Amino acid sequence: MEKEISILLIENMEGNRLAGQERLEQPGEHNEMVVLHNMQTAIAYLNKEGNYSNVKTPGLIFIDFKLSEMNAMELLSYIKTTKKIKAIPVIIFSSSWTKNQIAACYQNHANCIITKPVNFEKFLALMETIKDFWINIAELPKI
Repeated sequence: MEKEISILLIENMEGNRLAGQERLEQPGEHNEMVVLHNMQTAIAYLNKEGNYSNVKTPGLIFIDFKLSEMNAMELLSYIKTTKKIKAIPVIIFSSSWTKNQIAACYQNHANCIITKPVNFEKFLALMETIKDFWINIAELPKI
């Protein structure tokens, strides 16, 4: 049985945002998908500030490692050091990694590191696999 959760995707590339939405928010499913473009908006959303005062707390967060104006590490660090949201699983993804970047993400308590395939069909298949594991198999905390 599929769980109902709110998913937060922070991604600055429009094509990846649309592909992520396509796989994570299917018709007939009850997941809410929120897509944001930068760290400042994500922090406002997570803190339920301003226009975000009535939003659901996400059950799962995806962050593109290569956000345009800020490094995803800053956002990851913020999430994992903020008491009310630090238990939310965070998946960091990028098209390429160095060993030091991977180590730094895990040292800052990322729950999963994913390499985005360059091939679009493989990217969609990966998103489906991620959704199946994190939404249908894993037990997520209730925040």
